[in-house]
Amino acid sequence: SKPYHTVWVIDDVENETFLLYRGDTHGKTVHSAVNKQAFGLTYTAAKEKYVDRVVAKQDHERTRRELDLKNIVEQLNTHPMYNVVYLREMGDGIQHYFRIEFVRLDMPDGKMGIVCGFKDDDEEVRESLALQDAIREAERAKEDNRKLIEEIQSVAKIGDLMGLAASVLSDTPALSFSKDAKTGKYLACNQSFVDFKHKSSADEVIGK
Repeated sequence: SKPYHTVWVIDDVENETFLLYRGDTHGKTVHSAVNKQAFGLTYTAAKEKYVDRVVAKQDHERTRRELDLKNIVEQLNTHPMYNVVYLREMGDGIQHYFRIEFVRLDMPDGKMGIVCGFKDDDEEVRESLALQDAIREAERAKEDNRKLIEEIQSVAKIGDLMGLAASVLSDTPALSFSKDAKTGKYLACNQSFVDFKHKSSADEVIGK
């Protein structure tokens, strides 16, 4: 699992007080230090600044909604962990998918706290999105094939019905024929009608 770039600890959900830890993952050891720039900010104020400065504009509205503290608390009251994935501006027009993982803390005096870990999950998220696209494409192809099979079956049924009708007309002793209402030309006829007209086949009648 990749290390967190930043960790926020909300030690009091009601008052929204929190500490921000920035990890040093490039040195010889991995450690965290409190970021003094976060002192005095509530979670909501810090979240708004973070979204404005870091999150890609097309993800602002959704990310704000999903990072709303009330929403996070609701999620953690029913789930052990809550994740939010968003696009982050990395500079020079580069965007990476980041993931925030939220876990509930049981604080003293029955208060609720939350730990938020931020990490770069760009490669994993893009692979997952590509897989989802492939699955959706396969489902669309499956649906297209199903519709095509239904159409073929419908045409086959119509052909069977037409063949049955032609067989009935051909075998009946009654004279049977059809004409074009506008031109008066014969479109079809059975063998009894061919014999009545003293012709050798229906081809000598059709079109006359």
